Amino acid sequence: MSASEFDPMLLSTIDPRPRRLSFDRVGAGRGGGPPEPSSLGDKVYKFDSYHMSHATHVQALDNLSEFIASVSGARAAYPLVNGTTSGNLAMVLASVQPGQKLIVPRNAHKSVLGGIVMSGAAPVFLQPEISEELRLVFTIRPQQIQKALQEHPDATSVLVTNPTYQGFCLDLAEVKRVVQEADAMLLVDEAHGPHFSFHDGLPMSAMKAGADMAVQSTHKILGACAQSSVLLVGSNRVDDHMLRMAISLIGPSNPSRLFTASLEAALRHITENSLLDQVLEMCEEARRRIDAIPGVRAIGRDIIEKSRSVVDVDLTKLVVDVSGLNVSGYRAARLLHDDYGVSAEMAGATTVTLVVTIGNTREDIDRCVTGLEQMAKRLRGPRVQTSQLLHILALQTPPMGRQVLVPRAAFFAKKIRVPVPESVGKISGESVIPYPPGIPVLVPGEEITPEIVEYLTSVRRTGVEIHGSEDRTIGTLQVVDEREFLHSVGGGWS
Repeated sequence: MSASEFDPMLLSTIDPRPRRLSFDRVGAGRGGGPPEPSSLGDKVYKFDSYHMSHATHVQALDNLSEFIASVSGARAAYPLVNGTTSGNLAMVLASVQPGQKLIVPRNAHKSVLGGIVMSGAAPVFLQPEISEELRLVFTIRPQQIQKALQEHPDATSVLVTNPTYQGFCLDLAEVKRVVQEADAMLLVDEAHGPHFSFHDGLPMSAMKAGADMAVQSTHKILGACAQSSVLLVGSNRVDDHMLRMAISLIGPSNPSRLFTASLEAALRHITENSLLDQVLEMCEEARRRIDAIPGVRAIGRDIIEKSRSVVDVDLTKLVVDVSGLNVSGYRAARLLHDDYGVSAEMAGATTVTLVVTIGNTREDIDRCVTGLEQMAKRLRGPRVQTSQLLHILALQTPPMGRQVLVPRAAFFAKKIRVPVPESVGKISGESVIPYPPGIPVLVPGEEITPEIVEYLTSVRRTGVEIHGSEDRTIGTLQVVDEREFLHSVGGGWS
């Protein structure tokens, strides 16, 4: 078909939903969107119109902000239409000035590193707990944060991720106590916990714990349109003027009416209906049935006894350990998707994570468990260890290199590409994140050590997926051009 023959109306006849059952973060569930699309009205695209006056729209956004704050237990709230990424950027920009220190988990979302680059902050990274026995990445402990604050008394803020992708939660109340004692601010990436405020059987929310700021992905689990998130302010320590400037810097000048309307629809829907009761009941039933499948088990609160950092678990996430089937989580997720019509949220070395949302039904759960049963029956057989050994290696990350430049300086510095074996002693100009475990081996500005080179050489042979670096094969690395940098700044490494 030529360009002149293209009929744009054909797009409206395409059903974008795959012919599979979705258990992912968007909250699409069976209905392909918010659980009650009719709550937006039959002519939904009218919400994307700009015919209303500017004053009317501003007042509507103010009303929405007040509503979000009231149902979330926050002092103030800001609707976001370009995702939780924008909220993480805004939190960092509003709380950390150039050169100031930010304490942050090593496996924080890449948007947090984006905020560090934009703000010019000096990160103090904390390694999360890794269980080589279970091949799981947990979270960080309050004691780690306390130690970091003692060693870096000039740190102004601490940013934590709670819960993790797989629903593992740290002791947020104790973290708040430790951070407050050090007169620092607590920022929480609560992307995967937008539902915590709406059910007593779920982990403690960031606002209830007393966080200064938190950002949530309302579209995860609660059914707002994708990219619809909220930034919550919990204390008077936050500079509201600075925060609003940060949000205006990274957000659109004309927020989508459709996205903001979906935020209100989703939050009103969850506050007016006891939907999470059913979600938790469905998940409990699913765990019971999954645990009866030979070679497969569902991870629940029992994991707390096996971890030093996890104190609670979000039970709306079905984390399924498939190691007893002698297959990686990646392979299991692919089989579930291709052969049994079940799309998972994510896969790990030995696990598959399925997110159950208010859009899912008991029929969905039955189909999901049946798919696991059929897959398990198909895979049970002779033991194969090779793939497991590859993922064990991936979890054995080397010590972090010395932070020579703040990430912002390395990000903007002129770079050259060098073979990995020749990169020892140079300064990384990019991030290198093997997955699993999703923990950066390098971030911009860090010195490349012999241990890091040895690790990357080993990982390259395993075929483990690499994020962040331009050369996904890890044959070469982008490093800071030292000669150009020294010429520009007229001095040595800091």
